[in-house]
Amino acid sequence: HAFNKCIFKEFIIPSTVTSIDDYAFAVCIELEQILIPSSVTFIGDYVFQGCFLLKQITIPSSVKSVGSGVFSNCSSLEQITILAPLTLINGFFCSSCKSLKKIELPSSITAIKYNAFSQCNSLEELNIPSSVSIVEEFCFDRCSKQSSLKIPPSVKEIKNSLCKDCVSLTEISIPSSVESIGFNAFRGCVMLKFITISSSVKSIDNYAFYECKELQSLVIPESVISI
Repeated sequence: HAFNKCIFKEFIIPSTVTSIDDYAFAVCIELEQILIPSSVTFIGDYVFQGCFLLKQITIPSSVKSVGSGVFSNCSSLEQITILAPLTLINGFFCSSCKSLKKIELPSSITAIKYNAFSQCNSLEELNIPSSVSIVEEFCFDRCSKQSSLKIPPSVKEIKNSLCKDCVSLTEISIPSSVESIGFNAFRGCVMLKFITISSSVKSIDNYAFYECKELQSLVIPESVISI
């Protein structure tokens, strides 16, 4: 909470700093520009939460760990550049970043936690690296401009509410590794027209495709034992 709710517009973090702890710059509502030096190896939880005027930021290659909600509610944030070889995108990573259109995830990522990109209303494109094996609940919930999504081939579960209310989603690719489709997974995807369920899927939970009003083709394989 070192500078929580301060009203400066620009901040230069000294090159002697190695750790930025929880909520350090949270709700700095006038902050427009900040540079994270290459000396930093750790960024805590909700560090930049609610920095409404922050438009772009770079996570340098020196960073080894980034906490939960680090950019949540940064409503003007348009660009996040990740140079760090992160293995985890934590929960609420940039949820409710309503101006974010695109983000490139490093190929080192193996897991994306709950609500990581939820309510990113301008997000049109997100390529999930093939290294990712876990994508958790509500990850893309209400990403209203995302039109397509390709699930990596190592993912075994489509988690609950993964793409709930993604109203522009028209197609999705589910790999043969997936064994279950969770509760509310694609609920409210009103433009979803085509989806292929592979023969590896054994269960489809309640409301998985509820209110998918444009769905034209859906073949349920014989492998499914629970609907």
